[in-house]
Amino acid sequence: MTAVLPALDVDQINEGRQWIYDHTDHVAYDWKDSDVAGYVAAHYDGGIEAFATSVRGEMARVYGKDWRKRCDHFAEFYARGYRTDYKDLLLVKGTHAQDQYGYDDVVGIANYRVLREQWGDAPGLSDGPYSNCDYIALDLDSEAPEDMTETLDALESYPVLDDQVWSEVEQEQIQEHWDNYGRWDLHKAVREAIGAYELTDAAEAIIDRLVWEGLLEYGYGGGYPIMIDSSACDFGEGVIPGWIAARLGSVVTLSHWGRTEIFDLRKRNIIAE
Repeated sequence: MTAVLPALDVDQINEGRQWIYDHTDHVAYDWKDSDVAGYVAAHYDGGIEAFATSVRGEMARVYGKDWRKRCDHFAEFYARGYRTDYKDLLLVKGTHAQDQYGYDDVVGIANYRVLREQWGDAPGLSDGPYSNCDYIALDLDSEAPEDMTETLDALESYPVLDDQVWSEVEQEQIQEHWDNYGRWDLHKAVREAIGAYELTDAAEAIIDRLVWEGLLEYGYGGGYPIMIDSSACDFGEGVIPGWIAARLGSVVTLSHWGRTEIFDLRKRNIIAE
C-alpha cells in the first residue's frame, strides 16, 4: 500500500472518506488514511490512481476537502439518482441554457457551447440531470479534463468564457425575439401612432431599416437592437413610432455617420388603402 499512498494528498484522502460514505454502508470518517486509500484502491473503478485524476479527486486537490461548499458559487454537487444514471455529477454553473424563469440564457448558452467544444472528448461529459435544460455536467468519478480547474477559476473571475461566442449568441437571441414578437409589436405601435389600420409594404420596410441599420438613435444600442434582459429586447418602440408620426406626410432626409438616406413618409406610401 505504501507505493500508492503518495498519489493522494490529505484533501483527496478526505474526499475518499466522503466517497466511501456516499457509496457504501461504511461511515469511514474514523478510518486511517491507509484504510481509506486501501478501500478506494480496492473498490473504486480504476483504483487509487484513477481516483486521484478523477473530477472528484481534482476538485479535492485544488479546492480542498470542503470543495462542495467552497465552490458552490461556480460549481454544484448533484448527488447520484435515477436522473443521473446513479452517478454523482459536478454541474458547472453559468452553463445552463435557460434561466430560472424558463427564458433562454445568453451567457449560459455561450458558455455551454464553449465547453461542449472544449471538453467534447471528456469521458464523463453530459448535459446534466434536467430534462428541460442542457447543463454542462461531469461525472465525478470520470477522468477530469486537463483544464477543468483553470476553467472553473476563469468562470469564478468572469462569467463569460468567450466574449465572441457570447456576442454571437446574443445576436441570435435578438433575432429570435424580433421574429417571435418584436417586429409585430413595433409595426402595431406605428399603426396606432399614425392612426392606420394597415401599413404598406414600403412602410414596413422603412420601419425595419430604422430598427436594424443604425440610422436613428434609440435606447442604449446606438440605433441598433439590444437585449434588455432574457425576456425582452429594445427594438426602438419608444422612439420609432413617434418619429414616424411626427414626420408623416413628408419626405425625410436622414443623415447619420456619413450616410444620407431618404424616406418617403407621405401617407400614400405609408398607409395601405
